[in-house]
Amino acid sequence: MIKTVISIEDDIKQWIDIKAQKDGTSMTRLVEEALRRMKAQEEAEFAQLLSKSSGIWTAGEGLAYQQELRDEWEGR
Repeated sequence: MIKTVISIEDDIKQWIDIKAQKDGTSMTRLVEEALRRMKAQEEAEFAQLLSKSSGIWTAGEGLAYQQELRDEWEGR
């Protein structure tokens, strides 16, 4: 585990301290859990976007099309 120093506003620090005390946990664990949730949410949103966009290309073989474009760029 890596230790990291962050700067936060006084009111946020106070809220975190109160929340951690009410939950019977440490500020570190509370922040770590919040960051894990943010990461999981972003990963889920990205996976959903990939799922929604999968198969939308209907103009033939996508890889062949990419290669044609690259050949044009390289003057082949």
